[in-house]
Amino acid sequence: CPRRRSTGGDCYVRLDTAPHSAWKKWVRQDRPGVNWDHHVVTLQREARDHGLRLGAYGDPAAVPVAVWRNLISALQPKTITGYTHQWRDAHAAEYRTLVMASADNAQDARDALASGWRYFAAVPFTEDAAGLPNAIQCLSDSKGKLCEDCGICDGARDGRTVQPISIWIAEHGPMSSAKIKRAAGLQVLA
Repeated sequence: CPRRRSTGGDCYVRLDTAPHSAWKKWVRQDRPGVNWDHHVVTLQREARDHGLRLGAYGDPAAVPVAVWRNLISALQPKTITGYTHQWRDAHAAEYRTLVMASADNAQDARDALASGWRYFAAVPFTEDAAGLPNAIQCLSDSKGKLCEDCGICDGARDGRTVQPISIWIAEHGPMSSAKIKRAAGLQVLA
């Protein structure tokens, strides 16, 4: 991912918190273990109540699409969200109904749309999002709506027509906040 922090990107995922905490919880609860059936039922309930994020850390297109389809079939989630930076690669075309193209700027967004993808654009604070084609601002930013209650990023996994609209959001990771503060001449605390 071009936004990964290890290369100076502005990803909001902190490896020392979110993925690590999820892994520690998984281990504490002995998953998978002898009670695997119980955990599948729990996962099904959580997915049906809250939705499923494909590739919460990592690109979902790195996993064979058949694996995602089998998981989705087993869990029957309320909504599915996911974003891929691999949308330019021919092999990723089969993910279009599951995930959105991850666009890092307005040009990426236009290219993704021209390639038949819905996009989720994290717009740099130096760009104007008003010119993005066929897009609305993320409802978490504009209306304070939670992702699990929104679902607009959901793909058409169940045969529905894919949402025609794409989404944009202002860059929002910790590195983005630092860039904005520096541009405004404010002190940035490490």
